[in-house]
Amino acid sequence: MIFLGVGTNLGDKKKNILQAYELLEEKEVKILRKSSFYKSAAWGIRDQNSFLNSVIEVSFEENAERLLEICLEVEKEMGRKRLFKWGPRLIDLDIISFHHEKHHSEKLILPHPFYTQRAFVLSPLAELEENWIDAESGQSIQELLAKIPEEDACTLLGEDE
Repeated sequence: MIFLGVGTNLGDKKKNILQAYELLEEKEVKILRKSSFYKSAAWGIRDQNSFLNSVIEVSFEENAERLLEICLEVEKEMGRKRLFKWGPRLIDLDIISFHHEKHHSEKLILPHPFYTQRAFVLSPLAELEENWIDAESGQSIQELLAKIPEEDACTLLGEDE
């Protein structure tokens, strides 16, 4: 099982995410399941637009580092500019988990080092995998979500939004 986090806080947010899905598929990253969209306040640097996020389960035949390269290619093709850490972004693609592998290199850390602290990853991940257990802590996804401070909560995007 491979899960990617997808987020944006600039422009037409829903359109950005849907475009990222299309570009990933064009690059042989097959989307198996998609969560709903979730709204959240910015994380890290709070003084910026709110985010729209989702999690997707994908199938990919190569290794995690190659998947990271493809994610960065998609971000670049869509016009993402990396001005500063945790800044505004047109699109953000993060590998949350790659077959539950542990990986630590200069380019990539798996599982994603902050996913257990982010409701905007945990909530859509719980929608797809309600029985998820974090390999590091042994905690269920519900236990992880219960630890998220109220100010970091996210909400399901309404159908009319």
